Amino acid sequence: MAVTEIHVGQTISHPSHGDGVITSVNGEVCFARFPSVGMKRFIKDFATGAWGSKRARPERPRYTESVRETEVSAADFVFDDDDEIIPPTALIDRTLEPEGILFVGGQSGAGKTFLEIYLSICLSSGEPFFGRCVNEIVGVLIIAAEGAGTIRARIRAARIARSLPSLPIASLAFSGNLSMDREVDDLIKRIQALSVAMRDRYGVRLGVVFIDTVAAAFALSGKGDPNAEAAATIKRLKRMGSATGALIAPIHHYGKDATTGLTGAHQWRAGADVVLSVLADRNEITGEVSNRSLSLAKHRSEAEGPIAPFDLTFVPIAVNDDGEVYGAPHVVPRLGEPISSKAARTKKEPRPLTAMREAFREACAEEGVTQAIMGDGPRLRVVELEAVKRRFRKRYVTGESDEKKANSTVRSGFSRAISDLSHLGLATGHWSDKEWIWDTKQGPVAGVAGVAE
Repeated sequence: MAVTEIHVGQTISHPSHGDGVITSVNGEVCFARFPSVGMKRFIKDFATGAWGSKRARPERPRYTESVRETEVSAADFVFDDDDEIIPPTALIDRTLEPEGILFVGGQSGAGKTFLEIYLSICLSSGEPFFGRCVNEIVGVLIIAAEGAGTIRARIRAARIARSLPSLPIASLAFSGNLSMDREVDDLIKRIQALSVAMRDRYGVRLGVVFIDTVAAAFALSGKGDPNAEAAATIKRLKRMGSATGALIAPIHHYGKDATTGLTGAHQWRAGADVVLSVLADRNEITGEVSNRSLSLAKHRSEAEGPIAPFDLTFVPIAVNDDGEVYGAPHVVPRLGEPISSKAARTKKEPRPLTAMREAFREACAEEGVTQAIMGDGPRLRVVELEAVKRRFRKRYVTGESDEKKANSTVRSGFSRAISDLSHLGLATGHWSDKEWIWDTKQGPVAGVAGVAE
């Protein structure tokens, strides 16, 4: 195979692992993944014809030193000039990378699952996603822990609306609990088997696995520390992605106030590589939904912001015995139009930040002292963090009748506020065996350094 003939998505054979698919090309080197070894990545150098499991690096002197009779070296470190930078090939331009974790979040009724279906249609057919180019056609798996009975009809409706043939999209009704490692291991094996079947049947790799929803699939309880629960879930999602070679895409809810983002813990956003926000204006009394739109709420390397509004349009599929039309809605992007959603226009300050701001002001006024920051820095007005925490508890109303749940909600709110102190212009530090908090926008106070007033 000549170098000029190779391209992303092309099938290539490995002497030991059978057929795989090329995922990126750089000069005389290509990267490919092979389903027979769990989508492990290998590299072929067309200049030498050699295969390898990692990119060769230039030889350089290694300086070792015996420490407690154990040989150590700098071999595990990567230096700036070790390798040329290989730009990653996006799965979808300016939106998705081939690996990692994609969260699709939104309020109830905004259209998260319909957006998931539309994204699946684009990935498996090559049609542009909201006008953005799909660079690799891949197979898609939708793990339906909620609403499994409606998935196939929604896929069919979206495909009929676009006059597309059968596509490499599979669904799985799931009732297990992925917070248990043995169930994760079992699901990984099933996904790997599907990857081989997807290759045999459609000639494409399994590229994306949706989990709808993460709360149902992982049986999230909401008890205890929500950030710890989220971090453990993220870890399992990453393990699934590493073992299958697919982008893992959990679906998650936003709260009634969409400006607070993925509900439950800030760790959800922290652990995500990409977050797509499905926004809408919803009347909680009537259930009426309007002004649906899609935004790129997080991306590690691309510009974030609104993408476009969209509508849900009904597509008939069949007629039942009573003569009634059966079908499902599908996503119709309105490219080039401005987003008019109130959720997208209005940025309301989250409740934890409001409570923290008010608690700090009150505590600083009643118990604040003037001290040198960190013992020898500029003299500022500071207050003990514990004093702020006491006032935060009083201000952060949870509405919970159960004391344990209420305390857990307050702890979660306080933790989130601490992680976002920079938005309030506040900072914390530890000295004199105490934790302190202060306003970073205030000017220094005259006095003797190290002496509290």
